[in-house]
Amino acid sequence: MAGRYLPVAFTEQGVSMLSAVLRSDTAVKVSIKIINAFVEMRRFIQNNVQVFARLDWVEQRQLVFESETEKILKRYFKQTIFRCLLYDLHKSHFKTTCIGYGKA
Repeated sequence: MAGRYLPVAFTEQGVSMLSAVLRSDTAVKVSIKIINAFVEMRRFIQNNVQVFARLDWVEQRQLVFESETEKILKRYFKQTIFRCLLYDLHKSHFKTTCIGYGKA
C-alpha cells in the first residue's frame, strides 16, 4: 500500500455510502450531520452565485490592473535610469536632480 494515505475529506456520496455500512447510533447521527452540512453548503453557494461571480470579476480586473501598472512602472524606471545616465554624460544639459547623483 505504498503511496496510499487516509482521506481527509469525504464527498456527500461517500458519506451516504458509509452511513449505509455503519449502523451504530453515533455513526448514523454523525452521517446525518455531515449530509446536512453538505446541504447547507450547497444552499449557501446557490444563494451567493452572484456574489461569487462578482468576486471573480473583481479579481480578474485586479490582475489586469496589476499587469498594466507593472508595465507602466518598468517603462518609467527605464526612462529615469536612462535620464540619469545621460545626466552623468552631459551634466550641463540637464536641470533635474537624479536620485544619488546630486544637483545639476
